[in-house]
Amino acid sequence: MDEKDLQGRWHSRYEYGDGKIGEHEVNLLPQRNQGILGVSPEVEGESHLVLELEFQLPRKLAGSWRERTSRTGEYRGKVFEGFLMLILNDDFTAAKGQWIGDNRDQTEVNSGTWTLEREVE
Repeated sequence: MDEKDLQGRWHSRYEYGDGKIGEHEVNLLPQRNQGILGVSPEVEGESHLVLELEFQLPRKLAGSWRERTSRTGEYRGKVFEGFLMLILNDDFTAAKGQWIGDNRDQTEVNSGTWTLEREVE
C-alpha cells in the first residue's frame, strides 16, 4: 500500500461551529515522497478546499488543509487553514480523524472531526 493506491475521488466531511457541516468532493493525487494533494473542483459560488497530506505506514494521513469559503456565503470568501490527522480503515476506503484551525477572528484555535470516504466510480 502506498499513496498511489489512494488516488481518486473522495467525499470530505468535517464538523465545525455549533453542529455545522462542511462537505466537499476532492480528488486525491499522489505527489513525490509519499505526498498526496487533495483538491476540490473550483466551482463559481462554492468554497474551495486544498489538502496537502503525507501517507505514513501503516494507515496514517497527516498534513494541512486550506479552505477559501464562498464569496456569497456566511464567511464571504474568508480563508481558513489548519492541520489534519486521519487514520485509514482496514480496506483503505475511509479515513477518520481530527482537524485544528483558526476561528473566524483568528483569536482562538478550533477543532473537530473530519472524515474522508472513497467514492465508488
